[in-house]
Amino acid sequence: MGEVYRAKDTKLGRDVALKVLPEEFALQSDRLARFRREAQVLAALNHTNIAAIFGLEESSTTTALVLEMVEGPTLAERLRNGPIPIGEALSIAKQIAEAVEVAHEKGIIHRDLKPANIKITPEDKVKVLDFGLAKIFAEEATNPFLSNSPTMMSAGSVSGVILGTAAYMSPEQARGKTVDRRTDIWAFGAVLFEMLSGRPAFEGETVTDLLGAVVHNEPDWTKLPAQTPDSIRRLLRRCLAKDARQRLHDIADVRLEIETAQQEPEANATAAVPRRSPALFVFLALAVIAALVFAVFRPRNTNEPPPWSTVATRFQIYPPPNTTFAPDFNVPLAISPDGRRLVFAAVAWDGKRQLWLRPLDSEVAQPIPGTEEGNGPFWSPDNQWIGFFAEDKLKKISVSGGAAQVLGTALNAGGAPISTATWGGETIVYAAGPTSGLSRVSALGGQSSAITAIDMSSREFVHHWPIFLKDGNHFIYATFGGGKGALLLSSLMDSNSRALMNWGPSAIGSTLGYMPGYILFIAADSALVARPFDDEQLQFTGDAIRIADGVPIVGPGRAPFSVSSNGVLAYWASVPGVTHELRWFRRDGTPAETATSAAKYTGFSVAPDGQRLAFSRWDNKGTRDIFMGSGSV
Repeated sequence: MGEVYRAKDTKLGRDVALKVLPEEFALQSDRLARFRREAQVLAALNHTNIAAIFGLEESSTTTALVLEMVEGPTLAERLRNGPIPIGEALSIAKQIAEAVEVAHEKGIIHRDLKPANIKITPEDKVKVLDFGLAKIFAEEATNPFLSNSPTMMSAGSVSGVILGTAAYMSPEQARGKTVDRRTDIWAFGAVLFEMLSGRPAFEGETVTDLLGAVVHNEPDWTKLPAQTPDSIRRLLRRCLAKDARQRLHDIADVRLEIETAQQEPEANATAAVPRRSPALFVFLALAVIAALVFAVFRPRNTNEPPPWSTVATRFQIYPPPNTTFAPDFNVPLAISPDGRRLVFAAVAWDGKRQLWLRPLDSEVAQPIPGTEEGNGPFWSPDNQWIGFFAEDKLKKISVSGGAAQVLGTALNAGGAPISTATWGGETIVYAAGPTSGLSRVSALGGQSSAITAIDMSSREFVHHWPIFLKDGNHFIYATFGGGKGALLLSSLMDSNSRALMNWGPSAIGSTLGYMPGYILFIAADSALVARPFDDEQLQFTGDAIRIADGVPIVGPGRAPFSVSSNGVLAYWASVPGVTHELRWFRRDGTPAETATSAAKYTGFSVAPDGQRLAFSRWDNKGTRDIFMGSGSV
């Protein structure tokens, strides 16, 4: 389309970009006249995200456009460093959409939207270049070749041709058909896909291969980051629909979708997702007990120690401001299957409980609207939905936002120790209530049905902690009753269950975790352990291996921890040696006396007369008792 020079406007004393048009273009009077007319229209595009056209200069056989000089790299240069974090990519995409929207309102189509035509200033302002020039340079008549495409021709003898825009051409452009504003929407989708994935939506060794991919192939959607919001995934599919009739028709709708997505928790993560080894463990702690600790381990190899034996990285996180992690009999936290996000229950200082979502590559957790009083969170296998219990109901909510959906009834789901569930494929298995065994329900909702039955003859009381194995059919679960517990195996295809392991009278170990190759539970000495498990033969293959000590026990066999499919583990880790004292204070703030000795406490209450104190205290076996003391204030 010409050569571009940095120039000085001597009249106004400013730097400009001077685009000198190809000589053969300037020699065609009819095209030059049409160019002048349309350049006047382009000059009316006064928008902060569009590089302005200042003027048209002519001298003999030379014609040049005077354009705004935009400092900073192009988006293509920025993408050489790899994918752009979601938050930053959506900010850029929104500005591009706003520029295209303004042009479309004036009837101007870009037709050559690509990273090389988008600049990012040092102030992070997006500037779209060459708006409308592609149409000006194109021939009026269409033909079965590529003469209707912006900066690419089928004939190699045409001067000024740039081969390389094919990756962003719409299918109708590639076929040489008449185009409209929907071709810009296609190109926008291709640019956004590349920003998020770091790779073009369509690739090929030759131009012919590339055009074939545009016309016939789908983008590799697996290249998108796992934390890409559902709404953005849907937006990309609608932008890149090959049939223009199925494509979004208005760029304003694209902008609105992006603005909505920017409010989602995933979009607030501005750091690139770090690459992790296949086996990765993460450790979580209650605020006043400890902190959330992350550790990266070596991949599993039959000739190497187990993955948690060699720690490579460790770091901590804490609850959101003005909240504490919610303690109760259920597991109030869950790591996503891909190990990238943590959902947890937190209680605000005003007593209100809610689920929060935190990408592990972000420093910010966001509350999830619609999960008030939520508990026992769990994830869908595709990392896109969170299941939870609230108001005696089993519910689910999309990580992209929206209203929570009721899937079934779960008795005492707000706080009973049986509020646990697992999601495999399109089925959710959950503990429906005391003495009722486990139930199954479609992940889309509908009628629930019993899948296990309580054995009253053995004094069973509850079935809970169901967890699907990697085949999505078999699942393990824990039983408790009669002073003992067991780990059982069952499947969706066969209602019969068989015991994998008995815990005996201690009943320790009923809280379960699973990652391919290992089953995690709490040992009799309160240690968190992992026992090797053959996922094909469905049996244990070795003795349990100690992972961590000091995991707080909140009831018989119950400890808050969660593990992902690739080995990210989160649990409340007690800090060795950390204990607390309860003290009486006078009204002037000076200490009066110590009310209790150093120990682990979870609550206290002062009597109305101000002379007595009731409190709960844990021993090192996970047993909690209530004590009462007195003092003077």
